[in-house]
Parts: sequence; C-alpha cells; structure tokens
Amino acid sequence: MSAVDKCYIKELGSCHGSISGEHLFSHSIMLLLKGDGDFSISGVPWLAKGETNIISPTTLTSNCLCQKHNSALSPLDDAALYFFTAIKSRLDREAQLARYIVSGHDIERWSVKTAKALATSKNLARGRERLGSFRHRCQSAGHA
Repeated sequence: MSAVDKCYIKELGSCHGSISGEHLFSHSIMLLLKGDGDFSISGVPWLAKGETNIISPTTLTSNCLCQKHNSALSPLDDAALYFFTAIKSRLDREAQLARYIVSGHDIERWSVKTAKALATSKNLARGRERLGSFRHRCQSAGHA
C-alpha cells in the first residue's frame, strides 16, 4: 500500500505516481461555459469582495491528487460535462425535444470531488472566510 502525502484520498493507501494537478472545476466544463468568450471567476478567497478576474481554465488547478486517483476520478468529469452540455443545450434551445439520461450518482460524486478539491486547495469559502478541508471518516460495521 502506498500513500502520496498531498493526495486527499491517501487514506485508502492505494496512491500511485506523483502528485498531479487537479482542476478545481472540470476543465472541460470551464471550456463549455466560456464558449467563444473568456472565463471569469469571483467569490474565491484570493479575490477582493466583488472582484471578478478573467483567467485561463488551465490555471485553476491544485496539486491535491496522485496520478492514479486523478485518473480514476476523470470519468466523473466526463459525466458532469454531459450534464452541463445537456443543460446548456436546453437553455440555448438547441435541443427542443431532446431527452438526456444522466446519472445522478455520478453528478453527486463529481460534486463531492469538486468540493473536496476546493476545500483541500483552500479555495472553498463562505463569504470571505476560508473553510477548512473536510475529512471523511470511514467506518465499517462493528467499528466506532
């Protein structure tokens, strides 16, 4: 069993490879949302209240996952991209009668992955107050 110190899933003991850059919000979704324009961000603790910054989607990363876990979680980014693409197409009225089948389980897991990356990188905040990294405590039957 192996653990990479900065990997937020290191408690599993299955880390492999070095620490890698995890996008705080899926890169593909940032590209979808920006379209032909710019990608802007606000409300993060490192910007002043009310300030908006235009950034490149490639720069919004944190070294918080080992290569193995980053790769293992990438299908969740694909599921979230499908979900956001479906919403965008409906809002753009490109798919008047189209139906989409989306895995709620995958979107929920993507949301947790995104929240954990934001928390681990100290980019998760309420108001101007940074929120600490939350820890998951696994319990099996019969253990407290």
